[in-house]
Amino acid sequence: AAVATGLGATPVEANPVTLHGLTINFPITAGVSTITLWNNAAGAASGTILWQKSFAAQAVANTQTFNFPNSVRATVGISITIATTAVSDISLWLN
Repeated sequence: AAVATGLGATPVEANPVTLHGLTINFPITAGVSTITLWNNAAGAASGTILWQKSFAAQAVANTQTFNFPNSVRATVGISITIATTAVSDISLWLN
């Protein structure tokens, strides 16, 4: 599932789903970004945190890939929060 970036919580999937990994495209930025995936189908920044990572400012545009060796199960769905708009897009690998 592809996610358009923006501020606040955004719903990604409103059904139980398994998360296998994700890719994040970063432009050149001056700020830190924190991305949080929530076990929440309604687009709220609440519930169990499935995955969270902070990224330093990026000196060059790049894509970072996270392949989870142990998949993560969202029992109700997935919502995402992005602490800054320093991310151009995110693709989550779900089934």
